Amino acid sequence: MLTARGMASSLGGVVQACAALRAGIARPRPIPQMQVVAGHDQVPIPLTGHPVHGLTEGYPVGPRWIRLAAAAFADFRTQPGAPAVTQQGFWTRCDVVVVLPSIRHQRFQTADVDCMPSLQAGVIAPLIRVLGIPVDAEAVTVVDAGQAGTASALVRVRERILAGEVQAGLILAVDSHLDGMSLEWLAANRRLKCDGQPCGLAPGEAGVCLLIESGTSAAARAASVSAVVAGIAYAAGTEAAHSMADGGRRLADAVASALGQSSGTTIFAGPLITDHNGEAGRSEAIAMALQLLHQRRLVAGNQVVIPASSLGDTGAASGAVGVCVAAHGFLRQPQAGAAAAVVSLGELGDPGVVVLTRAG
Repeated sequence: MLTARGMASSLGGVVQACAALRAGIARPRPIPQMQVVAGHDQVPIPLTGHPVHGLTEGYPVGPRWIRLAAAAFADFRTQPGAPAVTQQGFWTRCDVVVVLPSIRHQRFQTADVDCMPSLQAGVIAPLIRVLGIPVDAEAVTVVDAGQAGTASALVRVRERILAGEVQAGLILAVDSHLDGMSLEWLAANRRLKCDGQPCGLAPGEAGVCLLIESGTSAAARAASVSAVVAGIAYAAGTEAAHSMADGGRRLADAVASALGQSSGTTIFAGPLITDHNGEAGRSEAIAMALQLLHQRRLVAGNQVVIPASSLGDTGAASGAVGVCVAAHGFLRQPQAGAAAAVVSLGELGDPGVVVLTRAG
């Protein structure tokens, strides 16, 4: 059960951002450190992106992630149902999972390097100190599955809750495509949206915090439930085997698996919240998945929701953003459907799907 959420994004905290997304509002800004050419005269102008203004400018990768995650947690603490950091009893039975972009990917030039020790010392340990929660940093799990990381983290949390090892899980998902290294990598691979590359992505960044609890834990705290996690599917991918056609098939299989857990043979007609970011390859993969699902008579008449149209590409945070958007829809639109699916495809071909249903 999802009992509390928090977010740091270009559109503000979780309540403001989800309301703005619903209204189709965006707040793009020029990114001075990355110049692109525009118009017939090929005049250099700043790239357009979606930064969390005033929070991350000038920070490199690790500190940027920490600031985004800390801002999301600060927003989380203001929401109804969020436990106080002083509640030692709660945190001792809460799993903490941090979702990051894939450090196996070429983006960070670390594909053949074991980065976990430096990641633990340089990001996780200082993050836990900043958050102030009574949790041992060594016990924090890092999921580096990119866009599909939230689904992977939810699989872990669900397994541990069902096994009775914990009663809750705090998931912190964070990513930024606006640090210098990421921008250079995106530019080198011609993935940035500009005049010469209209089918590119607008770089964004976000931190998202999700609290998942067992029914017993939520009832004991009298916490209201925003949504119920009814189905989850995740499958690890490898860059060598990844193609967008293969990604579309794997994504369709993951959606079918998650829907099978939640609705059985019922045709799913709820919204599909995707990580489509404007790139042709990702669009093709999502379109192929939808076509296959229609052929299997698993979905029909679905609204496709694209948070990146307002927030830019938020990478590893996009799945958690989608969960927040789904929960917000349940709370703010009583007349809307009873279920939503968050559909993600990682850079390495990892499909991740989360099906949520309305509480009660």
